[in-house]
Amino acid sequence: MENNNQHNELSDVFADVGSSSQGLSSAEAQARLIKFGPNRLPPSPPKPWWRRFLDQFRNPLIAILVLAAFLSWLLGHPVDSAVIWAVILINTILGFVQEYRAENAVAALQSLLDPHVLALRDGRWEALPAARIVPGDVLAVQAGERISADLALVEARELAMDESMLSGESFPVPKAALPRQHSAAADAAEEEKRQSMIYAGTLVTAGSGLGIVLFTGAATAIGRIQALMTSLPPVETPLLRRVNRLAGSLSAAVLVLAALALAVGLSHGQGLENTLLAAVSLAVAIIPEGLPAVISITLALGVQRMARRGAILRQLPAVETLGSVTVICTDKTGTLTENRMQVATALLAESTIHAPFTGSSPQDQEALAKLATAAVLCNDAHLGEQGKGLGDPMEQALLHFAHHLGLISTAIRETHPRRDTLPFQHERKFMATAHDEGRVFLKGAPEVILDLCAWEWHPQGGPPGH
Repeated sequence: MENNNQHNELSDVFADVGSSSQGLSSAEAQARLIKFGPNRLPPSPPKPWWRRFLDQFRNPLIAILVLAAFLSWLLGHPVDSAVIWAVILINTILGFVQEYRAENAVAALQSLLDPHVLALRDGRWEALPAARIVPGDVLAVQAGERISADLALVEARELAMDESMLSGESFPVPKAALPRQHSAAADAAEEEKRQSMIYAGTLVTAGSGLGIVLFTGAATAIGRIQALMTSLPPVETPLLRRVNRLAGSLSAAVLVLAALALAVGLSHGQGLENTLLAAVSLAVAIIPEGLPAVISITLALGVQRMARRGAILRQLPAVETLGSVTVICTDKTGTLTENRMQVATALLAESTIHAPFTGSSPQDQEALAKLATAAVLCNDAHLGEQGKGLGDPMEQALLHFAHHLGLISTAIRETHPRRDTLPFQHERKFMATAHDEGRVFLKGAPEVILDLCAWEWHPQGGPPGH
């Protein structure tokens, strides 16, 4: 009866999203992709180049310089006006070029970040770009994976999630599959619902499972947070706050002193034109024309230094914000790698074989084939087109090892279908999978696996002893 309730509960969820335990068909998935759009967060609306250029004039000091240049030209001082305009153009061109180059560089980097997921389409597992998944897709969930959509868990094996980006909670959150039966209490039902949901952007810290996609793109929880954040006002950097305060003070001083000079000149019988020219000259003298250019050039040099070290900044003032940082808190202690692995050595009962695993005896080849078969079956990774892997890098390396020996992982898995899985856990230090004929394959720490073994396989057949 309990299994029937579970089946009914799952059937309700599949029916709600118009899917099944075999996943979507390719045609239906394409239709939904057109309807719901790619599984991406909505990008910021593109800013035309002319608007990006005009934004450079929003600096208060630039506004004062523009006014001073206009008044200088109006009063018949074209040379002074031209010098001021040159300073303005240098500043705006520097800011425009840097922002334009940064935007293009960030766009190029984003095009390289193309995460893939393992989806069930037409009853077969396929490695697909995360942008192509749609509501109703059935996805595999594996340890170390960052989730690409909001999912309801159909299966969960000791699954735990890092949801700190949503909740701020640093401890892993245990997850379970959809409840076997509906809870009578509303609070209990809501708690069960949250426990069986995993959200886009969160990280799988342990375990594995299957989930059905409920929401993608802007409809996800992280998408709704993004929509709220877009309504927030922009944050000023410390340097911009100081520059704005200085511009406000200078503006007030210019107006007061220009008005005072105009009043004094008129009170002493000076002509209006001479008095106005003196007031404007005083105002222009107060304004530090070179300050915006000096600030822009200094920030541009800082941005270029950051670029040479592989850091791309969208806007010039950001480099000043980085420079004002005095304390950096981090818990990352590992080294940075390419996140790729390769099998280098195979330790067999009577020999040690190094890559590329050629030239060994027939007995060694037989032993290597059995070792590779176990590595394929006790493995959650998949190899897609052109050998592109999906899953844990270590497990991908094991699949490449098997393929190098001429073994096809898909054929092996079809011949020995998996019946159950015990996911890897740091406390347990091994992963196990159960297959037909009572066979169980394990992969993990040598000291743990060897301690569970009673004998080792030998090419001549039969256990040679302990």
